Amino acid sequence: MAAWCATAASGQHLEVHGTHSWAIYYESGRVNAQEDWPFTLWVSSNRWCVQQGAEGAFGLGSTTFRWLLGPVAAAGVDSFYYPRSVTPRVTIPWLVFCSGLYFRNEPRWDELPFPWCCADVESAAHIYKAEVTFLDGTFKLPRSITFRVTQDRLRKAGQSRYLKFERLDRTSQLDRWMDHSYRRPPGLVAGQYRVLATTNLLGNEFPVSSELLVHCCRGRSPDTADPAETNRAQPASRHFSRTCEPFLVRRSTLQATSIVVRPGEVPLSLLPAHADVVDCRLQSRRWGVEYVLYRVRDGQWKLAPDAEVTNLFQAKVAEFRSEWIRRQAKRAPLYVGFAVLLLFPPAWVLWRAVNKKKPTADHKAL
Repeated sequence: MAAWCATAASGQHLEVHGTHSWAIYYESGRVNAQEDWPFTLWVSSNRWCVQQGAEGAFGLGSTTFRWLLGPVAAAGVDSFYYPRSVTPRVTIPWLVFCSGLYFRNEPRWDELPFPWCCADVESAAHIYKAEVTFLDGTFKLPRSITFRVTQDRLRKAGQSRYLKFERLDRTSQLDRWMDHSYRRPPGLVAGQYRVLATTNLLGNEFPVSSELLVHCCRGRSPDTADPAETNRAQPASRHFSRTCEPFLVRRSTLQATSIVVRPGEVPLSLLPAHADVVDCRLQSRRWGVEYVLYRVRDGQWKLAPDAEVTNLFQAKVAEFRSEWIRRQAKRAPLYVGFAVLLLFPPAWVLWRAVNKKKPTADHKAL
């Protein structure tokens, strides 16, 4: 981290401008029109910020802020090095230029979520093991990443720490425990990231252009069926073939158009001035409490949970606990009735057996 430490000590950060292009491929041979998304990002040793259109994210150590701009931004806060609640508009530029903070500090970095998925709601983001090589230098940015499906990841995908857990709707519950092995069986290389060109920056390699390829099994995914074809063939039956022919589904390319060294740390003023915030830093899985809500005004963001956040969290835990007690009280008569129905027949038989009259002496004489 020597170069990053030197940059931080001298009060500098990097500002990167570039474009993010992508294409979607269908089995019919048609290719969806590419789109170019301009992005701007800032990165230092302990901070980063990515903005693309109305969406953005800001990393401060292990805390990640995210937002969607509007009159009052819709925002959130998580305690992860990885920006779990944003779209590929942010996660892919983050992976290329800002993920060094993650790889330098996250001990389980091989659990890197797949950046083409939303890691907080899609269990499919967690079925891969990330096999990473790094660029030369101390930035620890990835040179290449292979996202390989493993049996262990398939088994544990629904239990990922990145997934939301509070009061899931039925669709989310079904997705949480979906069997992904048909569309992406163990051993499939479903994603490949690689740096195409680099430059020397502060004595380190820094990416200038890169690409991310996404694959699935041909004929097994509705995503590969062309929506323009009215009589398109449906995905093959589960029992039709056991072989998996990898098929390119998506390709993302990123190109840095300018890289500038700026004085000072990555400014907190990049965060929206006004926002409605979903703060997920204090949680209780026992009581099902994942977040608290509050509003930020005039850029007064809570960089760490303060007394207000703690009080909101404790109040929500108390509310959920009281609700649980009320539910149990309503169910108590049902539990008692069920127990009576279950235990009464054997209890009656046992009582009859114990209290059965023994034969008297007169009866014995007869």
